[in-house]
Amino acid sequence: MTIRYLILGKKLINNNNINSVEQVPVVDVELSCLLDTRINHGESKELRQYGESLGLANEDLIRFIESQQAKQRDDRRFEREREKEEWEVEKVRLEHELELKRLDNTRLFETEKHREEKGNVNPSKVPKLPPFEEGTDDMDAYLRRYERYAISQKWDKSIWATHLSALLKGNALNVYALMPSDQALDYDALKTCLLKRYNMTEDGFKQKFRSCRPEFGETFQQFSVRLGSYFSRWIDMSNVLKTFDGLYDLMLRDQFLHICSNEVMLFLKERVPKSIDEMTRYADQFKEARRVNIVSLTNQTQKGKSQPSQKPNNARNQEPPKQSDRDRNRHTGGYGGGNRFDRKCFKCNKSDHLISNCPLLKNKVGNVQNSGSRGKETPICGNVITLTDSIITTQVSNLTIPEQCEKKPIKMPVAKGKLGNRVVTVLRDTGCNGVVIKKSLVSIDCFLDDYQTCVLADGSSVKVPIAIITIDSPYYQGEVKAWCMEQPLYDVIIGNIDGAREPYDPDISPTVSVVTRQQAKKRDNPYPKLKVPGSIKDVSLEDIEYEQQSDASLSKLRQYVAEGRNFEKTNGTKVNYILKKKLMYREFMSK
Repeated sequence: MTIRYLILGKKLINNNNINSVEQVPVVDVELSCLLDTRINHGESKELRQYGESLGLANEDLIRFIESQQAKQRDDRRFEREREKEEWEVEKVRLEHELELKRLDNTRLFETEKHREEKGNVNPSKVPKLPPFEEGTDDMDAYLRRYERYAISQKWDKSIWATHLSALLKGNALNVYALMPSDQALDYDALKTCLLKRYNMTEDGFKQKFRSCRPEFGETFQQFSVRLGSYFSRWIDMSNVLKTFDGLYDLMLRDQFLHICSNEVMLFLKERVPKSIDEMTRYADQFKEARRVNIVSLTNQTQKGKSQPSQKPNNARNQEPPKQSDRDRNRHTGGYGGGNRFDRKCFKCNKSDHLISNCPLLKNKVGNVQNSGSRGKETPICGNVITLTDSIITTQVSNLTIPEQCEKKPIKMPVAKGKLGNRVVTVLRDTGCNGVVIKKSLVSIDCFLDDYQTCVLADGSSVKVPIAIITIDSPYYQGEVKAWCMEQPLYDVIIGNIDGAREPYDPDISPTVSVVTRQQAKKRDNPYPKLKVPGSIKDVSLEDIEYEQQSDASLSKLRQYVAEGRNFEKTNGTKVNYILKKKLMYREFMSK
């Protein structure tokens, strides 16, 4: 039996950066000696009993025990040395494995670090983004989504333009193809060109912010988010600080451009002033170089709109005296400088009249609210909406009203028509590109499982169901897809569709529907009359009931009534037999 007196332990320390093996003595030397003493005492007792069994005694027995103990000590020493050698080999093996593991971790760490620094992304592992759809996607929103995705994937910015080029289509791809090679690889330059191509500039986002309206199906919260995004992009493209002073200066510059005339506004935009002080300095240079009055460089329309309730002695009604002043200044030298042409017509550039009296505009009509003669008001005959630089306003023109405006309005192209068996009013609208019908006039069977978005004249959109109807009118005859609305102005509105007649050329002949051969056959051959005997007099209900129950030829009919059977013929008519107040009846239902 072999008893080991020294126990060795192993301790493995392994973390991300430290890998080592330590040999830890579990039993110290003194404990090992004590264990040897106990083992020797136990072995000597066994050896003594074994030697006595062999007949040894005294000195022979002692020598036998000592020799056996020495032999056992040698065996234990050899065993310890062998285990020590095995442990050394195991230690070397573990250290080698840990060193290999450490090298692998270091190599992997360096590879990941190099990939992040250089943006060397494996194209096969990059998910495919949907390409840009011309006419559907918004370029600014698409680029922002692309940038967020590229940042999340830790792409190097030097490869952003290359990856983006693979997602462009249509005009966006043409912009990329026409750029110089060095600029095409620069993402910032490519982004700037794409935004300019789709009018995503400072003025473009400003117009979106000013003219933004809620869309169909959109909540006010969603609308406010979209409105705020337009305003944020306007500020970003303006390159102003997002502080009170920065926004204050931006609003002042915008309002300043709004009150300036078109000529001054173009002059200031060409120089791209960075502040309101710089803008006013450019405007003063423009005024001094042309030696004109500041009133002539402002938007006169807005001035007239802002003072609609002033008395007759205000500046607006004193325009004829100003005309006389201008004529007088023509001979005296003008406004302090001697410029003879301080006021002129903006249409023909002549100085002998203003644009309100220009002969080129005599036959044109604007948004005329009153004629200005003796306070007589004339009907409105036009509504010209002009989009100014900042806000949407109604342009008021002081133009001459032709004689046609004083006449009664032309009669609308409305006629009577048929929708199935119903007589409806039909309007021929040349400003519509489809057919609109009142929803309550359409049968349920005519509706399709489809909706379309209809854009109205004010720019708003509404989602309406679609139906297939047959129209018989002086402007159109036949089957057509129509938009079904709740309260249109007329029962049927026919737009510019294939086969529609012009409003001035309706078919005044009586409308004749297309009759098929089967319909003509049914019209010529109506349902045959039932063969029934003449009326029977002096017969009570009880007599009829008795005869029906006792007549053997009616046995099948009595069975039909009991079973509740119904009969449908090939032409679509239905026949059934019922019992009402104890009398049998034959019920006939046409198609």
